[in-house]
Amino acid sequence: MEDSFNKEINAGLTFFLEKYAEDLGTPDISKIIDERATVSFLKTFNLVKSQAKSLFIAVDEYDRPGNRYLQNGGIGLWNPTSREHFTSLENFFDINLFSALKRGCGAEFDSVIHKLFITGITPMFQRGLSSITNFRNISIDVQYSGICGFFEKDIQGL
Repeated sequence: MEDSFNKEINAGLTFFLEKYAEDLGTPDISKIIDERATVSFLKTFNLVKSQAKSLFIAVDEYDRPGNRYLQNGGIGLWNPTSREHFTSLENFFDINLFSALKRGCGAEFDSVIHKLFITGITPMFQRGLSSITNFRNISIDVQYSGICGFFEKDIQGL
């Protein structure tokens, strides 16, 4: 899982760095992308900060690994082994994804992440998000009901 995570994140960061190379001072991408995606994130944040730019980051389906685990019967009767595995998934994403995003939102990088939009359909892994300053779950806010989740008519008959 870790290798796949690192490859996917690094591929996305490489695409970003190539697409916005001119705006970012034509960086040497090989010096930014590290085999560990978290390090690649932090180096990218430093680069963006050095160019006096800011980021809008969207993370779609942040809860997908947990949902996939549930759909494959991973929880079962919610026995101690299942709980342990789920907790390890949660810890992995907290350490490897959310900690980097939190740092990008904070003073260390002068809040280089200007906006962070995270979508998911379940409250899984929110522990890793809860300490982000100004984190707000809008999924049950009537004002945003058209963009967050399902309508009752969407799930009738399932």
